[in-house]
Amino acid sequence: MSILDERQSRIKSPVKYYIEFKHGSWRYWDAAQSASIQIPSLSFICVDVRSSVGGWSDEHESSIYSNMVKDLSEPLSIKTGKKVRVDLVKGVYKEIKSQIAALGGKFVSNVFALADIEGVFVPVNIQFSGASLRDWMEFVNQEKMFNVYTYLVTGVPGEEQKKGSVKYFTPSFSFVEAPDDLVDDAKQFAALELEDYLEQ
Repeated sequence: MSILDERQSRIKSPVKYYIEFKHGSWRYWDAAQSASIQIPSLSFICVDVRSSVGGWSDEHESSIYSNMVKDLSEPLSIKTGKKVRVDLVKGVYKEIKSQIAALGGKFVSNVFALADIEGVFVPVNIQFSGASLRDWMEFVNQEKMFNVYTYLVTGVPGEEQKKGSVKYFTPSFSFVEAPDDLVDDAKQFAALELEDYLEQ
């Protein structure tokens, strides 16, 4: 087996959309339309959560990215580069946190979920960072994490906030009991598609 064979044998992400909360709304890139799609609210059932690093490297004029880990005691490999990958730093998050920030990186919580996109629940990766991550974690801690996996969560723009002269919005979350068939779909997606992708 060659290096090329090994690369080609990797399981492709089962995620259809990568979603972020930016500029007061949820947004995702639709490759078919070659456009950023904005949606005012997002309803989803959480399937799994992984941590990673994202951001932007001014020096390399490229995105910063890393592997995803289930536990922050696992090492992260931070990279950048468009055509050629550049290794930036590797280690446990708490030990390299300051280096990541200096490089232009930020902590990202990847919430794998089935989300309602135009009336159909599809696999997504909701990427929380910065202020939206803070509000997501407050919601999760308040409602006990098990609710996120058995309830339908809805995120809408919260009240306007201000830091210095900067005004911004973060999402506000609520939840209702998820229909049994949606819970079953989430479990099936986890077992048949997501698990193998995350464990490779």
